[in-house]
Amino acid sequence: MSDYSDGDWTKKWDALFWNFVNDNRVFFETNPRLGMMLRTLDKMTNDKKTEHFTIAQQTIKDLK
Repeated sequence: MSDYSDGDWTKKWDALFWNFVNDNRVFFETNPRLGMMLRTLDKMTNDKKTEHFTIAQQTIKDLK
């Protein structure tokens, strides 16, 4: 919830977020409240998850 306009950066930010959640799955599973994010991730289509993870890996690579 902000006044920032959508753009390429939002795709990268979302991808990095979901990549972080996926990479730290064990931690998120231990907390019922945080587990809701895992359930949201697990409900995503495989195509959407692949898109997020691909964008995240490319963004991380670009930062190095």
